Amino acid sequence: MYPVIFPEQQVAADIIRQHGVSHNDYFKLWPDKEYLFNRTESGVVAFGVSHKVGFAYGDPVAPRAEMGALIDQFIKHCRQHRWTPVFYQVSPHYLDLYQQRGLHTFKSSEEAIVDLKAFALTGKAGQNSRTTLNRFQREGITAHFFAPPVPDAIVAQAQAVSDEWLTMDRRERQFVTGRFSEGYVRNTPMVAAINAEGAMLGFVNRIPSYADGMATLDLMRHRVDAPNGTMDFLFLKLFEDSKAHGFDYFSLGPAPIVEVVDREGLSAEEKAYYKLTHHLDAFFSMTGLRRYKAKYATIWEPHYLIYPRTTDLLKLVRALTALSELPENKKPILGKEHRQQAKALTHEAIVEIRKIRAARRTTKQASPSNAPANL
Repeated sequence: MYPVIFPEQQVAADIIRQHGVSHNDYFKLWPDKEYLFNRTESGVVAFGVSHKVGFAYGDPVAPRAEMGALIDQFIKHCRQHRWTPVFYQVSPHYLDLYQQRGLHTFKSSEEAIVDLKAFALTGKAGQNSRTTLNRFQREGITAHFFAPPVPDAIVAQAQAVSDEWLTMDRRERQFVTGRFSEGYVRNTPMVAAINAEGAMLGFVNRIPSYADGMATLDLMRHRVDAPNGTMDFLFLKLFEDSKAHGFDYFSLGPAPIVEVVDREGLSAEEKAYYKLTHHLDAFFSMTGLRRYKAKYATIWEPHYLIYPRTTDLLKLVRALTALSELPENKKPILGKEHRQQAKALTHEAIVEIRKIRAARRTTKQASPSNAPANL
């Protein structure tokens, strides 16, 4: 577990150990979170603030009977500070509590979950997996599992792998995920792909999951010249090991929604948002990430963004992006030409939403309820 560094974090850790139910709860203990506790300290909201938006990370952690009151407490806390209250990466389990309070629910991603009960390396279904494992065995590459504290020499190799991985148009982020640090990697279980010469080609670290029967991971990194399929090799070893240790499921983390969605119940702003992410996929390869996870995931658990007004959606996305960026990430992730294209697409979405709002206002003003009474 990430080392506790201040008293409030310790209180939050105790609550999460007792009442946590999500595989995302571990990230609530990172030092980039603030905490709001209920009066009895039996429940907690982990949150961050960006651009006058208060982002609760996931659902509050508390006994079910106290969840509603804790949601209300966070909303009140945000309004006292003139922040927009938002709940991010919310599970489906408490949607009724948010909806009862008139909050809007928007499916922002889907968790990719592997059913380990159905996972097997035998038979026709396991043929591709066996081919991958056999190829790595022939090349003298093996998987090594390290329990914390991970040896200093292994942490140093992982640092070198991570540094190289970050040169491939990738960057560290915060709030929504973990990031590499020696203390963090040393204190979480790791599985690494090691070649015949003893060099690390890639690694994955495992983190605690508070979801019953589910294992999960955080960092997934490899060298530029690592053999094709290195991450598949590590995932297969992780699935096999997790199943042997009694886990029923394995979470590969969230996958973005990139298809153009047009179903009943979506607001006009949500449709515009899905259209925007569909077009931006050309720059960020979100479809590739989703397809990769779909090789193994058979369960897709929806995650939601919960917020007060549909008209705030794009503002919230910008605020969340700013919250998840590290201060040192000054260099844009896209080149100048692609930034211009992405900016144009974003502008188109904003214009479309403005037209929708203008039409809505015109309709409202022309409705009979707004007409002056006959004198």
